Amino acid sequence: LALVAMALGAAAKSAVWSPANASALAPAHLRQADGSPIQLRWLHIQKTGSIGEALLLFACPRIAEELEKDGKHCPSLTVMRRQYPPDAYCDADLTFNKFAWHWPFRLERDGGITVTTFRDPISRMVSQFHFGPYMTPHGFSPGAVGNPSIQSKGDFRTSVKQNADPLLYYTSFDMFKGCQTKMLNGHACASPMNVTRAMIDEAKRRIEEELVFFWLTEEWQASMELFYKIMGGAPQRCSHQHVRGSSVSKPTIHEEEERLVALGFWDPDEEIHWHATKLFRQRCKDNNVAFEGAEPLYFRRAHLGIQVEGVVT
Repeated sequence: LALVAMALGAAAKSAVWSPANASALAPAHLRQADGSPIQLRWLHIQKTGSIGEALLLFACPRIAEELEKDGKHCPSLTVMRRQYPPDAYCDADLTFNKFAWHWPFRLERDGGITVTTFRDPISRMVSQFHFGPYMTPHGFSPGAVGNPSIQSKGDFRTSVKQNADPLLYYTSFDMFKGCQTKMLNGHACASPMNVTRAMIDEAKRRIEEELVFFWLTEEWQASMELFYKIMGGAPQRCSHQHVRGSSVSKPTIHEEEERLVALGFWDPDEEIHWHATKLFRQRCKDNNVAFEGAEPLYFRRAHLGIQVEGVVT
């Protein structure tokens, strides 16, 4: 959390905002010690949930002011960026090809301060399975499927849909596991590689030392409250809005999650997710933020007497 100090500083105020005096007018929590804007980077791990809208409103309070004038709707990140260009409305430095895309984490390349979201790996996998193009995330290689007839992403998606058990077939491919660990280590989500102990340990180190903040998808409201307590500023009306609904019913999602648990599905991301969960809960306690504390899905295997390698404790 020491990285948050980068966002603090003092600067003179001016009556009229313009790009030229943006640093001087920016709220203190959006300025570095030298008065320059903070450089905010979003490690957007696929299918962990979008925090783009909340981060944009945090970094660009004047967009929030414009939305309050309307007071009726909360547009998506794409719509907000189009209606309120960041170069003209933002007090922090948001380089969007580093801010909103699904690029893996490379602190030495991106610089700035980085935030991200972690999600229960079983829940993330089911979401990825259902969400169209993201059935084949960044880094997907048709050659890794091991079927000569599959030459493209489209071929693979078709093979999943035509399989007698699409979910079981899809989750049998190791390339889709370890997405969160891989992206923290600078690799694409579906890179056809085995997640090693060294990668897990490095991911845990980066969670503690190189991320200025992280959300937990399972603790969305607590994450929002903790974010503003740690980073400064105040939540806006649209910060908590869920602007991307799913076409798949919640009972279906729940049923498929429970099915993967019963089948003994294991993802190497479980270790870093539990590591992040423990850190998150402690930070909530330290900042008087209430959290739900629900048991991760992968812990339920033990209740069913299912033993797998790599189980976290």
